[in-house]
Parts: sequence; structure tokens; C-alpha cells
Amino acid sequence: MNEEIFQRLQKIFFTRFNIDFKSKSTMDYEKHLLGEDWGLKPRDLLVLFIDIESQFGISISEKEIERGNFSSINNLVRIISTETACKIGCGMR
Repeated sequence: MNEEIFQRLQKIFFTRFNIDFKSKSTMDYEKHLLGEDWGLKPRDLLVLFIDIESQFGISISEKEIERGNFSSINNLVRIISTETACKIGCGMR
């Protein structure tokens, strides 16, 4: 599941920001998206947020934003994975 999420994120980043993950190391996936390594601007995070919610059919919790979790590739994969699992499993309780 996480590999699929990663691949879909990779496509979003390439299409939207012309960033190819192949030019990044796995260490970069922990780095802040607003930092030098990724070079995104705050408005880019808003666009990314909208793209992720739309592409994955999820709603990202405000708490994730407030806690600063919407900040790295690894965090995005975790958020999407959690929200996707909840979308599938939480409604079945």
C-alpha cells in the first residue's frame, strides 16, 4: 500500500512541481518540503494538500496540519496511509 501511495505522490510532484523523485535520496524524504532540498513555497503546500485530497479521495485532518506533520514525503505517505485505511476500515465499526 505504501509503495502505491509513494508512486502516486511521485506523479503529483512531477506533474505539479516538475520534481522527479529519482533525483532525490531516501534521506530527502524526511526533509521539510519548504526547505532548500525540495524548494516548495507555502502556496505549493496548499496546492499539494488539495491535490492529495482529490487524488486519494481523503480528507486530511486539521490536526495533522496543526502538528506540523504535512511537512515531508515520509509524513505525507503516513498521513495518506492512515486516512486511506480509516476510510476503508473506520466506517465498518
